Amino acid sequence: MKNGIFGHPTVNIIVAFLILSIFISCSGENEIQKDEAMKISDLFPSEIDGWSPSGEFETYDREGIFTYINGAGEVYRMYDFREVWVRHYEKEGAPEITVEIFDMGKPEDAYGVFQHASQGGDAGIGRESEFNGGLLSFWQGCYYVTLLPEKLTDDTKQAVLNAGSEIAKKIGDKGEKPELVSYMPTENRIANSLKYFHLHTSLNYHYYLASENILNLNESTDAALAVYDPDRVYLVLIEYPSPEDAEDARSSFISAYIPEAAEEGIYEVQSDNWTAIDKSNDYLIVVFDADSKQACLDLIKNVKENLTK
Repeated sequence: MKNGIFGHPTVNIIVAFLILSIFISCSGENEIQKDEAMKISDLFPSEIDGWSPSGEFETYDREGIFTYINGAGEVYRMYDFREVWVRHYEKEGAPEITVEIFDMGKPEDAYGVFQHASQGGDAGIGRESEFNGGLLSFWQGCYYVTLLPEKLTDDTKQAVLNAGSEIAKKIGDKGEKPELVSYMPTENRIANSLKYFHLHTSLNYHYYLASENILNLNESTDAALAVYDPDRVYLVLIEYPSPEDAEDARSSFISAYIPEAAEEGIYEVQSDNWTAIDKSNDYLIVVFDADSKQACLDLIKNVKENLTK
């Protein structure tokens, strides 16, 4: 009986080569993953002012985040979240300290998560930071970091600040804010109202627009939102992959939200409550809750001027 195709010497050599290539490729991928894991674990302090690590690291990926943070995991998944590493530190007779390091994929998304629920304040750690209610949070590079003592005391506060400074030093790379937020006007902007995101679920969190994604927001869009005095006017700036995408989103928004505005893109939806949308190349500028048509036009003009600087 003749040998089958796998009995041919040349074929056997090719098959063996392919199997070896796959093995090497998988081994290489595993090594990369191992190196990345080691890099994150190395960011944690070996001890914190006498607090020592308790137990092993806890790690949670995009799916496992819900196991760790019940109900709030979706906030991180709105960005390019990869994984979070957690470690607890204990000291006899003292409250426990928990350290979390979130790998957000890129600095822009680390900034976005930090700003998501920012209350203001600067702890002087990392790229931007705040210390509120005992929680120290900061972003630096592609990481968002939190440190929380079980109970806030003078000792735990100082330990948390010292540990945060050590982690920031280990991260090294500062990371840059999203360029998009620099185009948002600063005059009359309410403190801590500036947000950065990608998805319509994030937009709805800060300003509920619609259940449907009428602005065509997705992972490929960058968006910023801020609130302005007087009268809490909302400004949204969105960058799309192309001018065509921006135009499609503009048409979608007008059709669903202010069809009466037609091509003008500005309309008084209620008495003294104006909404406007305008396009500049691959950007959309949207204004909500302005008290006049002129207020809409002024904000749009300011953004356009910033875009051309």
